[in-house]
Amino acid sequence: MIRKRFLCWGMIIMLLFSVVPSVLAENGSTGLPEEIGMEALNTVPNDTGPKLALVENGESRSTIILSQSATEQEQKAAQELKDYIKQISEVELPVVSNSIGVDGIKIYIGSAAPDLDTAKAAIRAEGDEPDSFRLHVEEGAINLVGLDDRDKGSLYAVYELLEQMGVRWFMPGDIGTVVPELETIEVNYQDTIQHAGLSFRFFQATTPYLWAAGMPMGSNLEEAAPWVEHMRLNQKTVGAHELLSSPPSRSTRADLYLPNADGTPSLHLDVTKPEVLDMVVAESLAKMQKNPNLEYLSIGPSDGHVVVLKPDPEWDGDDRDVLTGALSTTDRYIKFFNLVLEELEKEGYQDVKIVFYAYNTYYNPPVRWTPNQRIVPMIASLTLDRIHSIGNPLAWERNYLKEVIDGWNEVSPTVMIYDYLYNPADPGLPVSLAERVGTEYKYFKEHGVIGIRAETTPEWGYGGLGLYLAAKMMWNPDLDVDALREDYFTTFYGPAASPMKEHFEILENAFARADYSAGNIYDFQHILTDEVMQELARTLGEAKAKVASDSVYAKRIDMISIANGFSENFLEMLEQFNLFHFDAAKEKLNNVYDFREQAVLHSPAILSSYKAYTYVEWFFDRMVNGGKQRVSNGNQIVAELPDEWNVKLFPNASGVDLGLWKPGLGTESWRKLKTYSKTWSAQGLRYYKGHAWYRTTIDIAEEFDTGKPIRLWFSSIDETARVWINGEELSLVQKGTGLTKPWEFDATPAVKFGEPNVIVVDVRNEDIDELGTGGIMGPAILWQVNTELDYLPPADVKNLKAVHIPGTTTVKVTWDIPTDNTGVTGYQLEMLNRESVGGVLGSVITTTNEYIDTGMEPGMERRYRVKAIDTGGNKSVNYSAYARVTMNPPSTVTGLKVKQTSANQVYISWDPSTVYEDFEIAGYSLEVLNQNPPGGVLETIKSSTNAYILSGLQPGMTRRFRVKAIDTAGNMSADYSAVVQITMAENVTPAGPPTTPTGLKSEPLANGAMKLSWDPATSDVGIAKYVLEVWDVDGGAGQLMTVEATTNEFIFTDYFKMGIVRKIRVLAVDNAGGQSAVSAFMTLKVPPTKPTLTVEQISDTEVKISWTASESVYGMREYVLELLNPVPPGGVNKELMRALETEFTHTGLEADGKTLRYRVRAIDHYSTAFPNVSSSDIVEIIMQPQ
Repeated sequence: MIRKRFLCWGMIIMLLFSVVPSVLAENGSTGLPEEIGMEALNTVPNDTGPKLALVENGESRSTIILSQSATEQEQKAAQELKDYIKQISEVELPVVSNSIGVDGIKIYIGSAAPDLDTAKAAIRAEGDEPDSFRLHVEEGAINLVGLDDRDKGSLYAVYELLEQMGVRWFMPGDIGTVVPELETIEVNYQDTIQHAGLSFRFFQATTPYLWAAGMPMGSNLEEAAPWVEHMRLNQKTVGAHELLSSPPSRSTRADLYLPNADGTPSLHLDVTKPEVLDMVVAESLAKMQKNPNLEYLSIGPSDGHVVVLKPDPEWDGDDRDVLTGALSTTDRYIKFFNLVLEELEKEGYQDVKIVFYAYNTYYNPPVRWTPNQRIVPMIASLTLDRIHSIGNPLAWERNYLKEVIDGWNEVSPTVMIYDYLYNPADPGLPVSLAERVGTEYKYFKEHGVIGIRAETTPEWGYGGLGLYLAAKMMWNPDLDVDALREDYFTTFYGPAASPMKEHFEILENAFARADYSAGNIYDFQHILTDEVMQELARTLGEAKAKVASDSVYAKRIDMISIANGFSENFLEMLEQFNLFHFDAAKEKLNNVYDFREQAVLHSPAILSSYKAYTYVEWFFDRMVNGGKQRVSNGNQIVAELPDEWNVKLFPNASGVDLGLWKPGLGTESWRKLKTYSKTWSAQGLRYYKGHAWYRTTIDIAEEFDTGKPIRLWFSSIDETARVWINGEELSLVQKGTGLTKPWEFDATPAVKFGEPNVIVVDVRNEDIDELGTGGIMGPAILWQVNTELDYLPPADVKNLKAVHIPGTTTVKVTWDIPTDNTGVTGYQLEMLNRESVGGVLGSVITTTNEYIDTGMEPGMERRYRVKAIDTGGNKSVNYSAYARVTMNPPSTVTGLKVKQTSANQVYISWDPSTVYEDFEIAGYSLEVLNQNPPGGVLETIKSSTNAYILSGLQPGMTRRFRVKAIDTAGNMSADYSAVVQITMAENVTPAGPPTTPTGLKSEPLANGAMKLSWDPATSDVGIAKYVLEVWDVDGGAGQLMTVEATTNEFIFTDYFKMGIVRKIRVLAVDNAGGQSAVSAFMTLKVPPTKPTLTVEQISDTEVKISWTASESVYGMREYVLELLNPVPPGGVNKELMRALETEFTHTGLEADGKTLRYRVRAIDHYSTAFPNVSSSDIVEIIMQPQ
């Protein structure tokens, strides 16, 4: 909604750019009257009509005013305005918190505005969107007021004002930002109120970007955060792929899940089950109780294809999903959501809404159940065409979205869109979604959409224009797209605007006119033809010729050039691969690697690091490298399988039983299908799901009859395959995975040389598929093995360590060399953020098991993990365990003391240093210094503890000391401790005795060991050792043994047998030989081994109870079997038995459903007065009729 009141009406409207750059009018906020045509106007000349000068001829005429209680957002608004005005004019505006005595123009930010209530009332009159604002320019003052001081309205008002001054944020960073250079800054008089066109404006995977395995160090995944804010994206979203945050186990509660065709539980909870409803309601209530103001509950089925094998007449509607042909499950889920909301209403929550992804088989509107008006569908067109826009006559699939939106509008007052602003499997080819965004976002708003969640993989080369338009139109879907594009090209590319505009129009027209619907990378080679790529190259050349090579415009054009270079090599790689020129394809792939590294390290990122690395590795790397391996080292192609095959479509797996694999079958009724040159979608099989039987005949020359193995290799199959040659099924050599891993079969036993060979492939394709692909997708070959390929991955890497090298910004990372059948040739080492932040910083490939990482700074933490790579290119299945390092140093050592203990020895001690998080102190660096003068370091000593005894001194000698701590990450304290000095005396005053040890206690360990510990004694000269005395208790033997310990604990490995009883005490000895008093005795009793109790009901009236025999060095005296009371009150009901037997039958009982509780105690012969006892765990049994 837009409201405008202008003080100046005599402005001439034209689409020109003046000395003061023109202004993008978002929501029509140009300050012009309604009758001038606000919906179409997008640029406003600033060279006519009265204006307010904030800066004039390089001198400030204005002051920014903040309230003394300004919110964080208001403070940021003031800082942003101050910073950008300085960039524009080199004039720094003052910022004050009191307007009294301020001369000139007053710029009031948020709550500092003098008539705040009136401003907010004017905003609220047209809506309550929290990010809305009023920009009021009048004589002597500018008021920038948001509806809610805690939200971003006042900040967005500043951004609107800056855009009116000519600032643009076309993409992240300096290259993407346009700041005019002006000596005079003037703005129009106006009273503009803006409300966001969409309440939910979310770019997914933008702050931060998605990281990818293998991406290089130096990628800035956070670079888009300021851009997101400048574009007024509130990053507010709802919806989820889950009904429960912690669903029940599918293994133990399979009954709560929809079954797969094979009877196993699927991923999807069965919402017809009352227990599922109860669980979802309970969790929803917990969320509401935790946050009573929660507006939306985000719930929905798990991600993946929802298939209901048998419709439920009480739940399902009579409707099929148009795209898959499966039963539409929308009505089932709508009924379920209705029930959830009914239960929440009973608990007093009448306003909360449910948002779910209308997706997959629950994409269509319901036909049976009317949704509660608080159910909000977020329409997610996962499998629809992504390269065309609604209204394109070729976009039969995309136009179906219109019907879906209209259908949901009929039953739901609120609709949202989940948009996909990227193409599946596309690593970064030239695609501009600007035309689709410009068309559809306006359409969405006109048809009741209140929010868009855009799934993006930001790439600012070819994707920049589309992302910019999407963000702008989320704020105002009514913008004039043509004028917005004109401003983009003119302002961003300057003198090269015309050829760059033509460049993008060539690209957009190529896709708009392409009669393909899948919207995936596999059809792009038919869209980005040689003619199109040549035209793109021509316009790029013309653009470069129009700008200075060192200008910012040249840098922006270079972004497109790099993206184009990546694409040219990628397309040439596909072309060479499809010609079976595997060596040439590999060369082009290497060029792709080079371009993508340059692209993702650029700021802003020209290509998405996630797509450029993940998609290339998933879909193409294994394919191309695998092809090259099969023509290297003496391996050779026996036969190239054809592009076109005979194909019979079969809806299920019964083709095997019907013998479609047999040779000699007629194929007149079979259709012809291309494999690697065209997708299923391009051949009329866009939504086919089922089996496809491929059949062809290949001649194999007799020259290959050498006895060497023959393999059949498919570079790409979607999804699974079985293969027969001449009626014999082939065994797998390497199982593929969808489109991401090639398939290989052993053809040796089946091939015939010098005659035709019938090859039959049964391809299954049944899973949800946003690619629109299926069947054989890439070149296939028969090849002869000269050098066996390595399919086995190296072992996982162990013992990864990372240590900061003190005094540097580097980290040394090392690991053990793992085993491999052919030998490890390299490693992929990944650097990651701290766990609380997450994400990969980058990776490197190294040939040794050691790496020096640079760039660490104080306060930084980094994690590492590594995989090994062998000669066959195989990688370890799993990454190593993480290694962590930090540059948060240990604290400075305090409490340094030096005490002379003899004529030639001193005891040096200090307080332990503290460390960062869960790191530990590895040791201390103690420096011994000469006296001053002459000074200098005499010796550096490494100590593992916070004390050290230094010998070899002489009376009269003066020494000084200082110490630093070192942690397990290799960090050293930033500063040394204070220096402490001592001069050695000839006669030493004896130190007092150590304090007596206290707190003596025991702790049983595994395998019969016993740990004794006590509180440390203290002494001015340090504790040298402790002496433990072990005494008999009542056997009359007295002191049995003594042992010495250097710390305040000692472990007896096998002395304390089961049942043994001893008395123990301890004394301390200091470094001067002084002894403490002996501690009090501790009596240590080791009870008999614990009996294990078993309880079994053997009849309606009897329970059999048995237990394992206990052991003790004193021998067992008896077992006491106890019947315990219920809880509460607990306690012993009665003793059932005292004897040495280890079983008992409890009789006279009833099968009444009551719970009986038993326990047995084992008592040895140690002492009658002080029995040595161990007790079993309590075991319960419920008496049931037998």
